[in-house]
Amino acid sequence: MIELEADEYDRLAPLFRLFMHDLAPQAVLSGVTPGRVFADRLRSPTMGLLWTGHRLYLVSPTMDEELEERLGQFLTTVILPEAQAAGLPALMLNYGPSSLAKRLDGVLGERMPVRRRRQYYMTYLPAEWQPFDWRAIMLPEFRLLSVNAPLLARDELTHHDRLVKEVLAEGPSVKHYLETRFGVCIVHGDVLAGWCLSEFNAGHRCEIGIETVSAYQRQGLATAMTAALMEMAHSRGLVEIGWHCFADNDASVRTARRAGLRLFLEYPVYFGWFDQKINLAVMGNLRFRDALFEEALDWYQRALRHEDLPTWVYWNAACAGAELGRYGVALAYLNEAVDRGFSDIERLRTSKHLQGVRGTLGWYALIDRVIRGG
Repeated sequence: MIELEADEYDRLAPLFRLFMHDLAPQAVLSGVTPGRVFADRLRSPTMGLLWTGHRLYLVSPTMDEELEERLGQFLTTVILPEAQAAGLPALMLNYGPSSLAKRLDGVLGERMPVRRRRQYYMTYLPAEWQPFDWRAIMLPEFRLLSVNAPLLARDELTHHDRLVKEVLAEGPSVKHYLETRFGVCIVHGDVLAGWCLSEFNAGHRCEIGIETVSAYQRQGLATAMTAALMEMAHSRGLVEIGWHCFADNDASVRTARRAGLRLFLEYPVYFGWFDQKINLAVMGNLRFRDALFEEALDWYQRALRHEDLPTWVYWNAACAGAELGRYGVALAYLNEAVDRGFSDIERLRTSKHLQGVRGTLGWYALIDRVIRGG
């Protein structure tokens, strides 16, 4: 794979038209957002790979066994080690065409095994957009502010570090953000309750990235911030607003629709954590979500062969075991979780997944352990 210089990016423009719904490749190829671009060859390339932040974009209409082997070696020896060295916990691989999935299953192996669906919502300003009165749903104790230089200098605000981390997730510096992007946030006293930022601005388009702190969710703040950001985008002359989210992220889907965006496209991605044991556990979570408890427990047990796992893996394995009627297995994993610091007795008493375990031999001893602090 050959890394291209900025003045060579146009060689891949025809290939990356496949991702016209996604602004990240367009922002990188146009020089607005830093990134790295690779091709299998300079003249008439048949495969392109673009990397920005935690996102990879791969396009190869005619991948054969030779290209598959070259890609696998490149990911293993260059991309993944450099991403880990940069402190990235995970990578998301966007690919096209969809027929590449059969090849990528072999290339990626267990490194990035989670194949998921994402959705792209969008609207045109002002042709389709009906302005949402975000001011009407704002409670008096909340203030909506621009995420500008003065706001970003207020490091006394709670969650300021999380906001700055989000700013830097899509660009190299705060300065770059201030020059190319914009955003809003909601402040409650001295607490940042949430923020909504433009991402990958390019031409007349931008995309939306949003986060609401858990303690402030389900209060309409996400919808208010989204509408306020769209209003700001309109004032800046932008005419197309996009929103990407995982298809199973119901909260994100609801927010996009309430803010007036419509579903434009659903597409596949691979998503994977560099920590293999977490990857295995997340595979269990996906099976558990679909009530495939036997498969979920198998994935959790594969993860549990590793050391230094977070307590949620033991908890989830216990819940899967309980759903299968394997109460001894469930209690064993719950005790392992307590050994590692789990202490949420209310969750033990109320979780619907543990109904069959309550009152069995060993249950009261477990509760006693939690009350006594392990």
